[in-house]
Amino acid sequence: MTKPSNFILDLLRTYGQKGTSTQKLMSSSRMLKFDENLIRVTISRPVERGFIENFERGLYRLTKLFDPTTEFIQE
Repeated sequence: MTKPSNFILDLLRTYGQKGTSTQKLMSSSRMLKFDENLIRVTISRPVERGFIENFERGLYRLTKLFDPTTEFIQE
């Protein structure tokens, strides 16, 4: 079974630096039947640790420090 944290981080990795909305993260998580409260916590913890940034209200993306692969591929 996929862990919610791995799912969210992998999903955010696909969006790169443009990021995505909480609504899209929640919608995608519902397909795997993850509880909404669990997803909210799963999003907030990496924000506190500096892995994910909330760059606008309701929009998230991986920080450049956490995902150097994305930056390398874009170059």
